[in-house]
Amino acid sequence: NIDNPDSVNISVYRCDSENPDCTTCDQKRSLYDYDCVWCIDTEDSVCSYSENCVETTNCTVPVITDFNPKCGPIEGGTTITIIGEDLGAISEHIWNLTAAGIQCELDSESHSSTEIQCTTSQVGYETVGPVYINVENSVGYSADYFYYWDIDIVSIDPKLGPKAGGSEVEISGSHLECGNERKVFISDYECTIVNMISTTNTTNVY
Repeated sequence: NIDNPDSVNISVYRCDSENPDCTTCDQKRSLYDYDCVWCIDTEDSVCSYSENCVETTNCTVPVITDFNPKCGPIEGGTTITIIGEDLGAISEHIWNLTAAGIQCELDSESHSSTEIQCTTSQVGYETVGPVYINVENSVGYSADYFYYWDIDIVSIDPKLGPKAGGSEVEISGSHLECGNERKVFISDYECTIVNMISTTNTTNVY
């Protein structure tokens, strides 16, 4: 190679590209051997080239800023999307993950340091508590609580309708809005949800 007789490789990169958080910045160093560090010299911490930074820090505390949905049935199966910072560079970094003190199974296929998903486990009673994450023995909690509710149908009106269908049925109960999605069946036939109205203690589905 006339232009490069010694086969010298040059890497050109920017530590602050894609606005990384501390975990992603650390990942650039560990996976790609980039000389990037999480710099706390300024008011807003940034991922910076090491020679441009005086004071650095390790990524130690995961932060949960939000999660949805906020409630699910005690039967489990609710997929919770958790938003935050420094939630682990890879799924193996997450040592424990719970919702209301109940194990929540991590979805390793949809993992990033700022967004993860997990599926709630079955529990035989109603309970409430924060979402908890342990990233390599550093822990974080959500400010909001996740609620496990025992979904209950109180009444159905009307109770009769033509075989041809078309009847608007009002279903009243508690916490019918919880979980990821809602489907209504009358016997083996699915009923299209037209509207849902929630009050403090009652949810009406039409």
